[in-house]
Amino acid sequence: MKKILLILCLSLLLVSCGEKKTKRDVYSSLHEIDTTLATEFPFDVHSEAYLLIRLNDLKVLYRKNEKEKIYPASLTKVLTMDTVLHNVQDTGETSSLSSYQYWDLIARNASVAYLDTDHEYSVEDLLYALILPSGADAAVALGNLFERKGEDLVEKMNDLSSDLSLSSSHFTNPTGLHDDDLYTSVEDLLSITLDTLSFLPGRMVLESTSHTAEDGTLLRSTVSPLLNEEAEILGGKTGFTGQAGQNLLLLFRYEERSYLLILTGAQGDPGYGEYYHYDDAREVLERLFYE
Repeated sequence: MKKILLILCLSLLLVSCGEKKTKRDVYSSLHEIDTTLATEFPFDVHSEAYLLIRLNDLKVLYRKNEKEKIYPASLTKVLTMDTVLHNVQDTGETSSLSSYQYWDLIARNASVAYLDTDHEYSVEDLLYALILPSGADAAVALGNLFERKGEDLVEKMNDLSSDLSLSSSHFTNPTGLHDDDLYTSVEDLLSITLDTLSFLPGRMVLESTSHTAEDGTLLRSTVSPLLNEEAEILGGKTGFTGQAGQNLLLLFRYEERSYLLILTGAQGDPGYGEYYHYDDAREVLERLFYE
């Protein structure tokens, strides 16, 4: 896999609690992702493509079909957040969405954070709303912020995709709603996630399972069903469409080491109580870590 610039946040001491900056941490270096010993899981899972990496040393432990084209569904929103962090200097800026935009998302069966269309939300709150409850309404509000500045969020997403040398990705919207021309790979999702984690605000959002917005709205993570496990779940992101299947990005810690698990393409139907991405995550955690 290619070299990418990673600036992992190793200390919060240098950043005051009140700062709302997208400034990257001072600790930075160029790392080579190590795939030399990576194999497939020694047990069956529902997910068709996956990757498990230890973040402390960027060693990929398990992988399968990580270069294959996939539909990311709402995992797209991780790139949406990364693009915002690259382009918006003040996360205290505000934006909103119209009633028409909100109800259009409802009509398209998009997941929403139930944002109030009469309220201006800070970019910080919109990023939590985007990732934790997978709010497509937050994605649209962020797109409105770019439009107000004469820019296009989706265009910026593809520009960043090019800057990150993502060879298997193209994006047509910031929400992950299905489009045949919106696709990526597990390998590219890894690069996107690592780049997002290099921003302190990105790390704080991805490593959160709940957040209370300024207007009192409580935002809960879609990875919450895994929080009762013995594992130390830090946070993550889910995604689902009929075409994409069930996708999951999970950050967790074990014996003072941090891990990122990406699972995609599990063919479960939530309408029938099938949550195979969660089942796969539990299988990985129980078999490899928390026995």
